[in-house]
Amino acid sequence: MNQALERNTSESTYAFRFASSDQLLHLTRQQAELITYLTVLVEHKNDFLSIQNGNGEYVLHEPLEYSSFVAILRAITSQNPYKLLDELS
Repeated sequence: MNQALERNTSESTYAFRFASSDQLLHLTRQQAELITYLTVLVEHKNDFLSIQNGNGEYVLHEPLEYSSFVAILRAITSQNPYKLLDELS
């Protein structure tokens, strides 16, 4: 996986589980903050029981899909965001 998406143990990380594919993605706080939806999930984890599973992972339901999500995150964190169109096609 892209270095920008690898888990960095020296800072806070969050685990996000994609319900549709059961894929797991670890993001740093800085990476999660790039996507407002993830920030809101983390901030409101105590407001809703369905946000986290029994393992403390934040569960992302459809229409969020792992491969598209990773492609979008790579585009946001790269210096070549136009490559997103190639990855999603």
